[in-house]
Amino acid sequence: WSRAFRLGICTLLPFGLFQFWLLSTFGSFGIGVGGEMATPFEWIPLMGLLRIGAFSQTLLWASLVVFGPFVLLPAFWGIWTAAVEIFQRRVDLTVIALALNAIIIPFLPFAVFREPGGLLRFICGLVIAVLLYGARHRHRRVLLYAPLWLILNVFLLKGAG
Repeated sequence: WSRAFRLGICTLLPFGLFQFWLLSTFGSFGIGVGGEMATPFEWIPLMGLLRIGAFSQTLLWASLVVFGPFVLLPAFWGIWTAAVEIFQRRVDLTVIALALNAIIIPFLPFAVFREPGGLLRFICGLVIAVLLYGARHRHRRVLLYAPLWLILNVFLLKGAG
């Protein structure tokens, strides 16, 4: 715990100072999504995903079918697993990475959920955190299901052509 805490402080302190520099220089923190038609992070979990239903129920269900098992399930599993590890005081860097990368997924904005490419770019951290946690803690099921993430490359190939 103490080593993970020290490494966390060495990482979060400079990041926090940089964010306050951004605030004082540009008037806002550097945390958020940008680009044209960007929407802010959601306060209600999964509202960014559910807003898709206001435009198309079919697209919402298609998004749930594809991203449910590849994004939402690993995120909720990561939140649960990290919470159990933290409450049992078995904290290391992989648990912290898993917790931070998983907890942000339900609060992603509509702008990220509406673009499969944007969501795929965003979940890179979650994928790496889940795989590192699975490898570090020898979690057999996580490692067996890991190749399923390769299916998401179909979206990347479709966008490249």
